[in-house]
Amino acid sequence: GGGQFTPPYVTGSGPNNGAKNVPTNAKLVVNFSQPMDSTGIAATSSAGTYVKLYNTTTGQYVSLESVALDNNTKQMATLTVGGSGLTPASSYAIRVLGGAKSATGVTMAMPGQESNVMYQGDFSSGSSADTAAPAILGSTLQSYTAATPCTASVCVSGIPTNLGTMEISFSKDMDASTINSSNVTLLNGTTSVSTTISYDSLSR
Repeated sequence: GGGQFTPPYVTGSGPNNGAKNVPTNAKLVVNFSQPMDSTGIAATSSAGTYVKLYNTTTGQYVSLESVALDNNTKQMATLTVGGSGLTPASSYAIRVLGGAKSATGVTMAMPGQESNVMYQGDFSSGSSADTAAPAILGSTLQSYTAATPCTASVCVSGIPTNLGTMEISFSKDMDASTINSSNVTLLNGTTSVSTTISYDSLSR
C-alpha cells in the first residue's frame, strides 16, 4: 500500500484553534496523523525548527524551553514555554512548518517548501495562570447502576462483559504522561483488571 508515503498532517492542537482567555500556564500540544520523526521537532531553549509558537501580538517567535514528542505514539508534540508561561492578554499561534516529517521520512510539504506554514492554531491568553485542581466531569459508565459502598471516582454495576471502551472526561487539559495504569485503574471488586489506557488531548 501507499500509506507509508502519505504526508503527515496535523489533526488538531491544544489549546483549540480560536480559544480565548487561555491560562498563562496552559499546556500546548500538537497532534499528528501518524508517528513523527523527532528531527526538526524536538528542540531545547530555542524557537524550534518546524513546530513553533508565534506571538502575533509582538510579531515574533517565542523562545521555548522545549519541544518534545511523546515517547509512546510519537504523534503528540508538547511545547513548553517555561518561566512564567505565556504573556498575559496576548495573541498566539501554534505553527507547524512543511519540514516536519513522519517516522517514515515523508515531509508535510513538498521539497523546497519546508518553511511553509502547513498548520496554524490561533488562541489568546488570559490574565493569569490556572492553579485549580482538575475534576472528573463524567464517564460513559454513568448510565449503569451505581454501586455502593464506593471508594473510587466511579463505582457501577451491571456492566456488560463485552463493553470494550470506557471513557472518562476531565474539566481541563491533562498531562498525558500522568494518564496511566498507576493513576487510572479498573477494579473488579478489589481485583485489578488489565487495561490499555490512552488520553485524547483534544477532547480531554
